[in-house]
Amino acid sequence: MLGHIEEFDISKPKEWTAYASRLIFFLEANNITDPAKRRAVLLSSCGGAVFNLIQALISPANPNEKSFDEILFVLEEHFSPQPSEIAKRNAFYKRNQKVGESISNFVADQLAQGCKFSHLEIMLRDRLVSGLRDEELQLRLFSRKNLTFESALEEALSAEAAAQHT
Repeated sequence: MLGHIEEFDISKPKEWTAYASRLIFFLEANNITDPAKRRAVLLSSCGGAVFNLIQALISPANPNEKSFDEILFVLEEHFSPQPSEIAKRNAFYKRNQKVGESISNFVADQLAQGCKFSHLEIMLRDRLVSGLRDEELQLRLFSRKNLTFESALEEALSAEAAAQHT
């Protein structure tokens, strides 16, 4: 077999996604495609604490009754639960540009992930303009008809660059 997969340290739940990715690469590198063998590798290499956790999470079923993908899903939900859409949107709506923060960093914050907006570009445009610290720039952008996210970002970056050179 190529490489090895170590036990997962249950005291570091934030590392689960990376562990699961490494496990999948290990299975690919070793051409382990049979679903039962994939499950067996997971269950035999994850460690006693994770095995016991799997048993508890899928009870009353037994681990051999669940597929590899089902077990990974249950563990992902346990170790990396996703915050609610409402909580993600709340963080998005509250986010404003911080003192000393560049517009590029403000825009790159990726707060829209997990918000499931139906009109993402409009929401990003509105959050960008509403969250700007430069009120003069903000008023200029408010007055523009048919403002897109791209044009708002371009104008904001230009204004920021001009302000830095004066």
